[in-house]
Amino acid sequence: GSPVLGWDCGPANTLLDLAVQRFSGGEQSFDADGAWARQGQIDERLIQRWLGEPYFRQAPPKSTGRELFGAADLERRLAELEHAAAERGSTLQPADALANLTAFTAAVVAHDLAQGPAVLELLVAGGGSRNGLLLEQLRRRCLGVAVRPLAELGIGDSDREALAFALLAWWHWRRHPGNLPSVTGASRPAVLG
Repeated sequence: GSPVLGWDCGPANTLLDLAVQRFSGGEQSFDADGAWARQGQIDERLIQRWLGEPYFRQAPPKSTGRELFGAADLERRLAELEHAAAERGSTLQPADALANLTAFTAAVVAHDLAQGPAVLELLVAGGGSRNGLLLEQLRRRCLGVAVRPLAELGIGDSDREALAFALLAWWHWRRHPGNLPSVTGASRPAVLG
């Protein structure tokens, strides 16, 4: 059969959460259910331009985090959103920024799914699974893919990491490789410590 594939497709909730912290003056750390972003407008032209950036054209395996999608990246994207708003004769509203960052997060996932083998189901975990707008955007953009929270399978957010480490420990005890070179880019399978 085909090897298991896995990679970081983009920012996930990182940019969105950083923007919420910025716009709320640190009083909020996430956009509960996407309620704030729902009040904004999405600039699809800008999102499509962002999808052309080098990281999104890079083939897997690839990994990223706040080193690429952190505070500096957020400020750059907010500046682009401000410029786009000024071209329309308005000013950037926090809700518009959050709407665009939410849609961008979903667009990145859809972009990667369209490049690879056919995917039938997308299981969403972590904070994104509790953001109704993000789930709506994923469903709208990932055509033909069933999108649902991992919790619907009985694996809650607080269980996920514990289950993963229990599996890795069991594999170590059984001397079974715990890495997947098709995901990590490692040269060979290895028993992890």
